[in-house]
Amino acid sequence: MFEILNEPNQAVTPELWNTLWHESLAIIRASNPSRNVVMGPAFWNGFEHLSELNLPADDQHIIVTFHYYHPMTFTIRVRPGPARNSRNCRA
Repeated sequence: MFEILNEPNQAVTPELWNTLWHESLAIIRASNPSRNVVMGPAFWNGFEHLSELNLPADDQHIIVTFHYYHPMTFTIRVRPGPARNSRNCRA
């Protein structure tokens, strides 16, 4: 199983991500035509962006993932100190 990039974000816009993963998938398929490949949308694999992921209709070995981090104060508390929220959290 491969995952091209976990949680693409910041400069990796949905448009750029669709281009990058299509190119990467073509390279993978040249030597691994039936290997499962995990991919999710831009913006940290956010479920809100699933509709922007341009999936190939003819590849039966794609596993789509999404991440759901709400409420942020519960799911992203990784350091001691005050809980972070979605306005100042950079996971």
